[in-house]
Amino acid sequence: MLYLVRYVLNRFSKIIINKERKLDGNIFLFCFIFGIIIVVMEVRKIKKKRQTPTLIEEETSYSLKSIIGIVVVIAIVFVGFYFLTTIVVNNQSTNNTDTNITEDYQTEKILFGQLLTRKESEYYVYAYDETSKSHSLYSQYLTEYSKKDNALEVYRIDINDGMNKEYVSNKSNIGTDLTDLQVSGITLFKIKDGQIVESYTGVLVGNALKKLVSN
Repeated sequence: MLYLVRYVLNRFSKIIINKERKLDGNIFLFCFIFGIIIVVMEVRKIKKKRQTPTLIEEETSYSLKSIIGIVVVIAIVFVGFYFLTTIVVNNQSTNNTDTNITEDYQTEKILFGQLLTRKESEYYVYAYDETSKSHSLYSQYLTEYSKKDNALEVYRIDINDGMNKEYVSNKSNIGTDLTDLQVSGITLFKIKDGQIVESYTGVLVGNALKKLVSN
């Protein structure tokens, strides 16, 4: 019995962590065997008792009711377990789907110090601020852009990352390289041959992304 409980709990944890959608048939096999064991134990109890035929008949009736009750309880528990698992897995799938809407384009997260050293000769870098109201919309634009056949690679930089703090200021200062580079919010860079050839800040980021998606 203890083994059965441990097995069921272990399978349940794996279903939640690994998002398995099918219950292991072994769980129901164990439950069936467990039910048989209970029935056998109840029958043995009846045989061991030295009682009159009337008492034996009453005891048998009572034991059958007990067995039926146990079977019903087991069925309810595992039906509930099934639906609970289904709900948890579905919720996780929904959350993952919502997350992936904005993560399709996120091929690699880099630091500002790596802004000009990517392997491609031409690419975009999206410096984002998750606290900005515009971030979600811009992420959707980038997701759409990444689906285009001629899309350039897009890298991302979290401006709130402590390792980027030296490049973050209240006022933007953007040249062609990292010299005195400062950003004050969401910024889109276009890099070509190791230099910054285009940069967009504020509402201009949205305009540039719309253009990328429509072209």
